[in-house]
Amino acid sequence: MALRRRLALAFLLLLVSALAVAAAGCGGNSGEEATPATEAPATEAPATEAPATTEAPATTEAPATGEPIVIGSTLPLSGPLATLGGLVQEGIATAIADVNAAGGIDVGGTTHELVHEVLDNQSDPNLATQQARALVEEKGAVALLGSFTPPLSIPISNVADQLQVPAIFTNTPVRAWLAANPDGWKFAWDMFVDENQQTQLVYEAADRAETNKKVALFTDTEDDGIVMGALWEKFAPEWGYEVVYRANFPIGTADFKSFIEEAKAAEAEVVVAQMIPPDGLALWNQMKALGFAPKVAQCEKCAHFAGWPIELGELGEGTLMFGWWDPADANPGTDHMMEVFGAKYGETTELETTVTNYAVATVLFDAITRAGSADPAAINEALAATDFASVVGQVAFESNAFVIPAFERQWQGSAQVRVTPADHPAVAPFVSPLPGF
Repeated sequence: MALRRRLALAFLLLLVSALAVAAAGCGGNSGEEATPATEAPATEAPATEAPATTEAPATTEAPATGEPIVIGSTLPLSGPLATLGGLVQEGIATAIADVNAAGGIDVGGTTHELVHEVLDNQSDPNLATQQARALVEEKGAVALLGSFTPPLSIPISNVADQLQVPAIFTNTPVRAWLAANPDGWKFAWDMFVDENQQTQLVYEAADRAETNKKVALFTDTEDDGIVMGALWEKFAPEWGYEVVYRANFPIGTADFKSFIEEAKAAEAEVVVAQMIPPDGLALWNQMKALGFAPKVAQCEKCAHFAGWPIELGELGEGTLMFGWWDPADANPGTDHMMEVFGAKYGETTELETTVTNYAVATVLFDAITRAGSADPAAINEALAATDFASVVGQVAFESNAFVIPAFERQWQGSAQVRVTPADHPAVAPFVSPLPGF
């Protein structure tokens, strides 16, 4: 079934991590074929009719062209993160195609075709480490683009710092990523949400419903589950909520009965979860079977994938998750993004993910042009000085990170609609209690 392939144990987004994943040893090629580069369209100088005199005909000199510039990506195109890895690739590839269709990237007055070398890391951090090295040392990549979640982004960042080649990505919460290197990243750059702001959104959204303000947390033992769970506990009292129960479990847990019974006994009416889609689907189905009916429910990672309402039907209606890009904000390039991706993905995390990765690529291209060089050190220096109007906002880095403001979304029908802040002009009515329970 196409949906099952699409689910592919997809992680989401997000969005997530905290401790550094150790970089693996030497580089190696996974054997995956690189994505064919999009060639710049061929151009011909207009023919000029020679005058009847003996003078040479006037000609228009074509812009100087240089060698192709290689950009590398090690992406999760198979394994648990495959669905979202494909969106990362689509966003980057579209940005590269746009540059090449316009004649290439200008570097010091010379235009260059961009070549995108892509390897499938199979959602494996060790393979991502090896491939990041191979892309630089064997494929000649002057920069690395794209990743997904801290378990992959952190090892790629380690390689970037070791080889002194810039790597820039999104879909990796910035505080967890920054915490993985207390000395500070030098050649790695992240553009995503700040967990301190993002983890408060569920309480802001829950304020739109009538509940007893008792919260049950269900968090896996991955870095993001640890970090975000702690933040949900920290911020609950500030919003007038009480965490009355917290379950911790490894990825792949299938039986949540004992956890659900304890949350039910604690009279929690707000559920906040951080887990991968298959585990989230199991939790929601088992809550229903055991008669546990929260009035507000959020599932980070799990509810971001497009199959959530299809797999759960009415049971998935009203599930919350955070968002980070809204076309209503009308940043530069929004019309082009909606033209290219809007009809295909609608109002979903898939749209946000694709657009944000397009934006990350444009930030890199801006740095290459400003550097006037394809030298990795020069590009990295230019990234540090970025002040660029992108489709996700005006990008300027602080401590190698750019924070994209987050907001809360809710599944309503087939769309993930915006539900915070309550006074935003594009906000939708809030669904509570949850009809599927």
